Amino acid sequence: LGKVRIESDIKQLFTNLEAGLAAHHIGTTRMSKSKKTGVVDENCKSHSIDNLYIGGSSVFPTGSATNPTFTILAMSMRLADHLKNNVLKNV
Repeated sequence: LGKVRIESDIKQLFTNLEAGLAAHHIGTTRMSKSKKTGVVDENCKSHSIDNLYIGGSSVFPTGSATNPTFTILAMSMRLADHLKNNVLKNV
């Protein structure tokens, strides 16, 4: 495997982080009814790529003040049920 080169300013940022600080990536593939305002629909299906489903906190339209772990779990279980009952039942 190759090595990743980190620019000095980014390396310095991560070097100065204190223990306990964390960040959650949320909203990068935002859920929305419209392709204009989001990447996936209410069932986590891509608006643009057929048969692509995205799960995780990236589909959340907004962040919250709490840890997203249980919401990610609930969303993943909901997506699994949707795939099982609607997408895979004819496979």
